Amino acid sequence: MSWVGRCCKRLSVIALYDMLSFHSEPLATESQVIVTNCLAMKSRLPKTKKFNRHNLQNPVASKTFLGVRPRIWLAFLSISLVGLGLLVYQWQNSSEARRLEEACSFAKDSQDWPKLEQFAVKWGLLQPTRFEPFILAAQAAEQLGDKARTAAYLLEMPTNAPVPVLLQLSYIQYQDLYDPVGSIKTCERVLQREPKNSEAHERLLFFWTMARNTPKIRQEANRGIREGSATIVTYAYLFGAEKLRFKDALETNRRWLAKSPKEELFLVPAVLSHISLLARSEPNNPTEEADLLEMRMKVDSDLKRLSEDFPSNREVIAARLEREMERGNDEAVEILLSGAQKMEDDNRLWRAKAWLHSLRGENPKAKDACDVAIRLVPMDWQAYLLRATVFRQLGNLAAAEKDSKIGYQGSELTQQLNSSSKVFSLESNFYERLASFAELCDQSKIASSIRVQLKNYVPSVTPNEPK
Repeated sequence: MSWVGRCCKRLSVIALYDMLSFHSEPLATESQVIVTNCLAMKSRLPKTKKFNRHNLQNPVASKTFLGVRPRIWLAFLSISLVGLGLLVYQWQNSSEARRLEEACSFAKDSQDWPKLEQFAVKWGLLQPTRFEPFILAAQAAEQLGDKARTAAYLLEMPTNAPVPVLLQLSYIQYQDLYDPVGSIKTCERVLQREPKNSEAHERLLFFWTMARNTPKIRQEANRGIREGSATIVTYAYLFGAEKLRFKDALETNRRWLAKSPKEELFLVPAVLSHISLLARSEPNNPTEEADLLEMRMKVDSDLKRLSEDFPSNREVIAARLEREMERGNDEAVEILLSGAQKMEDDNRLWRAKAWLHSLRGENPKAKDACDVAIRLVPMDWQAYLLRATVFRQLGNLAAAEKDSKIGYQGSELTQQLNSSSKVFSLESNFYERLASFAELCDQSKIASSIRVQLKNYVPSVTPNEPK
């Protein structure tokens, strides 16, 4: 390429940059210099034939036009037209967006909800990176009584959506749409933005407790303690991860199940909640006793079916282990343990192993299994009670007395926890006792954190608990 051609190509690039970036002033001087140099070079170059269609027969003459290849001119012209088109399109979009924003404001002030929804949807299509149109569309849909459409609009919000609006979306998904999975995803989205957001943290704890998922409760509680989103109720959930039962859990699980009848996440807690309800039932006459016995047999059948459908579900395995231990069926417990090798990090597995060893007189192995269970979950009061029994059989009465004290205190705390209507309405006395219990379990950091938060604690039912 000739010097003039290279100069012209560079000039075309600079011109295109000027047009797209609107920074033409700094490059104007450079452009003028290049033009001047090109003209100076042209005066020293030999004259070429005029370009016409006959020159196409001459390969030398057809290569350039005014010292520049024709393809470069065409490329420059095409790029310029595309850039100009983009500028015009952006200008038109911006103008239309401003018009729609004003129309939304007028429709909202006049409470014309159908018009507000219509204008907000159009605005959102033009500017999908703004969250305002989606919030306005959701407000209109909510005023029109359509919760599903409200949630659908809020789900379209970009990543910079306000956290309070995301929390509102989470509440709608859980409470109005019976969509706990969607609510979980929204809470996780909040925690990605704000790891210390305690409201999203508490909602996840509430859901996993309602869903009877012990590992998830402990995982979220420990995450909250680690990230700084933990509140005082976090420690109640952490302590009661296995035994905390909400009175409306069965009704809630059935609603979830009606919407997703084959979903493992809902099938398992529905059956387990029914088992817990029947366990608390006391018959008043022989007829009620017969009915209760029949219902318990049906629940056992449902639990067995769950274990066949979901053989690796930890909650199902743990529930079956507990029921077989209550019956004293060591053979059934042994069979269940042999198929639960993937639960080596679950304290409930080791507690069952300790029970089995203790029943068979294998006290040293029983003690070792209790030690593992307590190491995995330091506030496992059931493991302390079991180890106390083992210590008595081994003749270590002092250790047995110490573990019994811890175990019975944990049992009483569990009863107090489940007697409360809501976690948020627990009395201060519960947390004072929980702090003392944590100290007995060598959990001094947890005890200190509870006492610090207890200073500002006021029992109440808050909106954080979506029920």
